[in-house]
Amino acid sequence: MTDPVFLFDPDTDDVPVNGDGLNAGWTITLPASVKRHALGAMRLAEGDGLSLTDGRGLCVKTTLVDAQAGLVSVERVGRQPQPVTRLVLIQALAKTGHDEAAIDMATQIGVDEVIPWQANRSIAKWKAGRTDRKWRQVLDAATEQSRRVWSPELAQCVSSKQVVAICRRACMAIW
Repeated sequence: MTDPVFLFDPDTDDVPVNGDGLNAGWTITLPASVKRHALGAMRLAEGDGLSLTDGRGLCVKTTLVDAQAGLVSVERVGRQPQPVTRLVLIQALAKTGHDEAAIDMATQIGVDEVIPWQANRSIAKWKAGRTDRKWRQVLDAATEQSRRVWSPELAQCVSSKQVVAICRRACMAIW
C-alpha cells in the first residue's frame, strides 16, 4: 500500500519549501493539522512513511522519526507535472450533501477541475464564502484520501447560460 498523503500550505504552515528549498536528509516538524490527523486519527508510528503535498504537484516523501514531537525525516522531494489531459466536472448544486458526495467521488477518480452550477430551477443556492469553503474542504479531503499530489481546482459558480458557453468552447477546442 502507498503512504498516506497530507495537504499542507507552504505559505502558512511552517515547512521550509520556498526560498531556501527543502532537501533530502532534513528533519522537519509536521504542521499542526497534519500532525493531529496523522498521529491522532491515523495512528502513524515512528518508522511509518507519509507524503506531504501542496496540492500543486510538490511531493515530499518522509518517514516519521519522532511521533511525540511530530518530526519527520525527508527522504526525497519532487514535483510532478500537471496532467496533460484534463477532466472537468460541472456539478449542479443539490440538497442534502449529494453535490458534495459527487465532487468527493469525482476527485477520487481523477477530476482536475470542479465547476459549481447554479441551475435555473435549483432549490439549492450557492453561498459565496460558505458553500465554496465547504466544497474546498471536501476536495482537499478527497485529494488526501486518493493520495493525489494535484488537488482539483474549484471554479466560480456558473449559471445555465455559462454552462452552455463552457460546453461550446470545449467542443470547439477538440475540432
